[in-house]
Amino acid sequence: MDSAVINKYMGSFACPACQSLRLLLTKEAIIICQDCLNGYKVIDDVPDFRLENAISFKQRLSAYKKGLKALLSCVTENNSQETREIKPGHCVVIGRRINKDFTDEGTVIQNISENTYTKINRDSQNLVEKCFSKPVKTNTNTAIHQADRMTVQQQDKQLLGNFIRDFDFLIDEPSVSRAHAVVYQDEEGVHLIDLVSKNGTYVNGREVEKRRLKNNDVINLGKAAMCIHIS
Repeated sequence: MDSAVINKYMGSFACPACQSLRLLLTKEAIIICQDCLNGYKVIDDVPDFRLENAISFKQRLSAYKKGLKALLSCVTENNSQETREIKPGHCVVIGRRINKDFTDEGTVIQNISENTYTKINRDSQNLVEKCFSKPVKTNTNTAIHQADRMTVQQQDKQLLGNFIRDFDFLIDEPSVSRAHAVVYQDEEGVHLIDLVSKNGTYVNGREVEKRRLKNNDVINLGKAAMCIHIS
């Protein structure tokens, strides 16, 4: 791209969508209107100002602020809880489902049997909070005291670090630890942290301690297999 030639004629161009003259040429060979945020590709030193080919950076920015659509699915048999959404500013602990007729001090069971928070030991909790980056801003003002973190709150909200902790994703598989891993979404994307599990956490066949997830990544926890869909 001959940017010098294009910049010479930039003053003669107008955005076809809003007629603005405030156009900016990027190093990626895209002319961006600074008013309506439409982008027009430059192909072979010729700007493509056709509206049907325009890139709407305003829509992309809006989608970014709303966060990613992330769905975590379990493909292991005998699991009734097949899919869970990982929302911006939220986290989900993945662990082993216990016998519904038995509970111990490690788990808090609400009225609905699947609505469970598995207790995370102190070392794993410190690891998670250390790894967490700045979360997406949320509308919740829930404040949970450190000592009460593992009790069911009347506000129906729990925090892990600064992230809202949703109910656990429980799997019927003996090789999965009670609290095996945690998945969360922040402003940088969707991430996975292994909670010092007995059999390890693998993404696309490689053992990981922490990993930023991509669309269609395959996650193995013991003998259980999961997949993340991000859009």
